[in-house]
Amino acid sequence: MSNIFTRSPFFVSLTSTANTETSVKLYIWNGTGSVPASPQYTLSKPIPSSVVTTVDYNISPYICEYIDFIAPQTAPNYNNYSLATTSQWCNVQVKTYISGVLQATTTYRAFYGYSLFTEGYNKDLGSEHLDEGIYYYYYDPTGDISTTDRICGGQIQIITGTSNYTKVKYTNMDTAATYTTPNLTSDRVYRVPRIYPNYYGYKNKVEILDHTNAVVGTYYFYPIEECKNDVITVDFINRYGAWDRTFLFAASTNSFDVRNTDWNSYPPSVNYNPLVGTKQTFNTNYNENISCNTGWVNEDYISVIKQMMNSERILIYYKDDTGAFDQVPVKMRTKSMQKQKHLTEKLINYKIEFDFAYDSLNIVQ
Repeated sequence: MSNIFTRSPFFVSLTSTANTETSVKLYIWNGTGSVPASPQYTLSKPIPSSVVTTVDYNISPYICEYIDFIAPQTAPNYNNYSLATTSQWCNVQVKTYISGVLQATTTYRAFYGYSLFTEGYNKDLGSEHLDEGIYYYYYDPTGDISTTDRICGGQIQIITGTSNYTKVKYTNMDTAATYTTPNLTSDRVYRVPRIYPNYYGYKNKVEILDHTNAVVGTYYFYPIEECKNDVITVDFINRYGAWDRTFLFAASTNSFDVRNTDWNSYPPSVNYNPLVGTKQTFNTNYNENISCNTGWVNEDYISVIKQMMNSERILIYYKDDTGAFDQVPVKMRTKSMQKQKHLTEKLINYKIEFDFAYDSLNIVQ
């Protein structure tokens, strides 16, 4: 089964003779249920002319409304190889017609991700929804990863084989110990832990294996123990349309901006109260923001930053005024970033700024 990444166009094309009527029916549903009895959308248009004999339907916008990320990524149980939340992806069956005659029926999975211009037309980004490479995770020797979400390494979204199983192999790179999961149910969207629980605090190598035990994806997760700074845990929707997690290890600072509207009032009488000013304000509210540093990272980390800056859904854990860690929605204040290289900068650190995605004074009605 192919995949659609709906933040980029996905075209269905039909070719015939001039003025012939064409149509496309879209059947869209979440989860593993059956195809709906009736299409959610029916699109139609004629072949324009004898010169232009092909029509293209971009079906991505119609699919997007069936995907949402209101719920954050699933619970921090590292022993739980769980199915991805069904609202965060959907199935699409496409039926094409020429002059009312069925031409083809094709079923896809759809995710709220995007391809790049350089990758061309209708790019399928595959079944492993995280770029291969080296990542860093927060190691808290006093924490419990089974109960404290903000210190968990995160998860990798994968699609298991459509007719055969998939497995995940973990290697402790410090002790050479390994653990391989049982066969995961075929033809499902899973979120698997990045760190095997017994290897927390060690370097982890994670390999996604197909039913022949061939490696189809390799990832490395290295622990960093930070005792001076409050580590900022960031969850965001990456280019694959999956929850991704990164950690900002170096110093961070909080600030806030107050806004209001000024107006001049008149005293109720000429014998006014001098303790009541004539300059007044209304619509007063404030918005918090946070400035973070990644800590020392490798050159490849710029890919994480690009995906974060292009994400439409970001959550962070930060320490509030009471000293508790809260998870809140944010949006990027940083709009540009200079790519650094080890050859010129030696050590690479990026500064990232977020605005909290709400007014702090509650005026919701």
